[in-house]
Amino acid sequence: MLDKYCSSYKTIMPCFAGHISQCGSTEQKEFLRQMVNAIQFLCDPYSFNERLQLLSNRKCIGKVLEDNNQIINGNKLNTKDCFNEYNNNINRCL
Repeated sequence: MLDKYCSSYKTIMPCFAGHISQCGSTEQKEFLRQMVNAIQFLCDPYSFNERLQLLSNRKCIGKVLEDNNQIINGNKLNTKDCFNEYNNNINRCL
């Protein structure tokens, strides 16, 4: 499944990134940058062990994100609160 995602990313992302760079807001460009970094990490063949660890904890990570959903204010993430909540919950997935 992840290999399919990475293959699609390589095909679609250049067009999408070009559109965002021309037409996107500053927030959208920053979100795209973060998304590209995450996708590159997941699709990099040299991060195989880290990818396995991440995938093995995906249910717990999803639960932590779901539990922290109340931190989102409108469409903007309150990063300070999210960071504090992350630090409080970091051991839940280890």
